[in-house]
Amino acid sequence: MLLVAAFIIHNAEEAVFICRYPVADLVAFVKPLSCSQFKVAVLFITLAVLAAVIVAVRTKNQEIYLFVTSSLASALVLNAFVPHIALAIYTLLYTPGLISAILLMVPLGLLVLRINSRAYPNHKKMLLHAVSGLAIGYSIFILTTVLVKIFI
Repeated sequence: MLLVAAFIIHNAEEAVFICRYPVADLVAFVKPLSCSQFKVAVLFITLAVLAAVIVAVRTKNQEIYLFVTSSLASALVLNAFVPHIALAIYTLLYTPGLISAILLMVPLGLLVLRINSRAYPNHKKMLLHAVSGLAIGYSIFILTTVLVKIFI
């Protein structure tokens, strides 16, 4: 699936450039991950998403497939704007992942959401999948970053 490829390319862009363009401490109480911590977290999150998509495809259950792909598409579009595009506008600088966010994540994420919307019985169900998937995804992201900070 192209959406997963976009996610992998985006994470690779971040991993390659994060050490050259380190994240500044924008908020005093949030300390960003180190370069090596970030790479481990990105690898774990990429593998988790890949596993979720493989399970969704292999189950051949449309409900699970729609949930996973709508969640991923929503997360990629949101992640493109916050932090990548927003930070680039705020700082007027390149942020790691910006190019793939603009060229891949936003267009493919919106395309998947548009295609998926036709398969849902109503838009409320799609919105529920997107929001609950975002909540699960960002919870996994937060847990991953906390664990990486503790152990690496």
